Amino acid sequence: MRQATAAGVPLHPSPKARPSCGSAAARTNLIIGEWPSVPPNQLSPPSLGCWRIWAVNRRLWREMKRSSSRRTATGRPAHGPPTCHESPYNRPQLSRSSQTASHLIGLRAGSGDREGTRCMAYWWVNQGHSFRQELEAGILWAPTRTQAGRRQSHWETMTEVRPGDTVIHYASQVRALSLVTTAAIPARRPREIPGLWSGDGRLVRTVYREALQVVRLSNIPEVWRTGHSSDGPFKYDGGVKQGYLFRVDDGFFKRFIERYGDLFSDAPVVLPAEAKDGAAELLRRLLGRDILTVHGRRNRIIDVQSLHVVVVTERSPNGQRVPIAEVEAALVTLRTTGRVEIHPAEVGHRSSFIGAVLLTLPGVELVDGTPPVIAVRSLTTSDAPAERQEPITFEGDLSRPVTAAQRREQSTLRQLLFGSATVATCALCGDAYPVRFLVAAHIKMRSLCTDEERRDLVNIAMPACQFGCDALYEAGYISVGPDGRIVSSAIEENGTLAERLADLAGRPCLSFSENSRRYFEWHFSTRFRG
Repeated sequence: MRQATAAGVPLHPSPKARPSCGSAAARTNLIIGEWPSVPPNQLSPPSLGCWRIWAVNRRLWREMKRSSSRRTATGRPAHGPPTCHESPYNRPQLSRSSQTASHLIGLRAGSGDREGTRCMAYWWVNQGHSFRQELEAGILWAPTRTQAGRRQSHWETMTEVRPGDTVIHYASQVRALSLVTTAAIPARRPREIPGLWSGDGRLVRTVYREALQVVRLSNIPEVWRTGHSSDGPFKYDGGVKQGYLFRVDDGFFKRFIERYGDLFSDAPVVLPAEAKDGAAELLRRLLGRDILTVHGRRNRIIDVQSLHVVVVTERSPNGQRVPIAEVEAALVTLRTTGRVEIHPAEVGHRSSFIGAVLLTLPGVELVDGTPPVIAVRSLTTSDAPAERQEPITFEGDLSRPVTAAQRREQSTLRQLLFGSATVATCALCGDAYPVRFLVAAHIKMRSLCTDEERRDLVNIAMPACQFGCDALYEAGYISVGPDGRIVSSAIEENGTLAERLADLAGRPCLSFSENSRRYFEWHFSTRFRG
């Protein structure tokens, strides 16, 4: 007697000759849910195996559907991951650890509740011997290829990481959580990372929060670590896979945070480096520039004194003094709460000017309302599903008319290259400087880029220091050769310039990659003096 499924369909074929179900693609369709055009008792052995898998999956799916109809006290299905971007502020009956950790990882920074936006993703990174170096640098870094030239899936996941995602850092134990502040950009291996891999790679900037007490793998229940996708960080027996970066499902992360969230301290509001400077230094950088208030009126700083800044407006053409302390107080509020109300009761009687100063910071935005609010912009950058991320670009007009055309994508470029880092590395000389001394330099001259090239933010720009590298590259005294190393032009005179060029020649360009190669080729063939 032949064995039958619950639906009465025989699992074993009849002894008659069985036609094949067709190609491997056709057999694959059976696994993912398409009913075979051939009766099960007439399938060839390979196709029959696929049909059996299909039958089991279908039965499991029915059971999960029945289970999901039972609601918990919170109104969410009893089984299955939480909804996209479920916030601790709209979720009832959360433990204190969940609330603390949700604040820690910056759930408030995302905008996934809006229809069509990308869900926040959660990641598990195995860092081992590189944990301390990557923590101190505030980065994740992975090569693009092995020494044999092959790509690895656990390195390719770097391209899926987006600002606002959260990372669990594992180095024999869970040692930190972090909030991602930039998407991956091409970058040579930083000097801090041990030299076990090739130089070409990808870099993500992230804000680490070390654990007050590490979490051992054995303390994480084994049932949490089993039954995951084959693309996840755990083996079938619950051990940790070898590899670098893996995505974890929402259910695992939620359980982990509910139990261990209290072991991680709260994270501050993530701001660009410029917002971390003191008010006096920020105002000096704006000296002589026209800045616009929230209502579009022009202000110009003409002097920065010890206690006051002198501002020219239409109503005060001879200048009016504003206490620097009021600007500093607004900056402190922005750093601590992530938002500032632009109203005299909140920031002083020159609130319009203070709002204009805050709006010059990359990574902030004006929130409409009465009174208007300046807030830290959401870290999420893409509306595409996580499985099909579109290239990072800039939407909208790239220039807007003011007294001169502004490069509207410039603040986005700086956010992409530097995130919240206060120190970063020049791609040309390889030296680290405070980010205020680094520019987001276009590899190909921006005025000659096509519109599509200007929007290719990941590959069109590189960090270049203001201590010679940016100027030398712009003037064509240095360029990047086909091998990704710096070449310098030959000059007749000796002296400081010749010494500097000789010192740079042969160094690897940290932003050179296959995707940026065409822009460097343009500079080498068009701008380089030779």
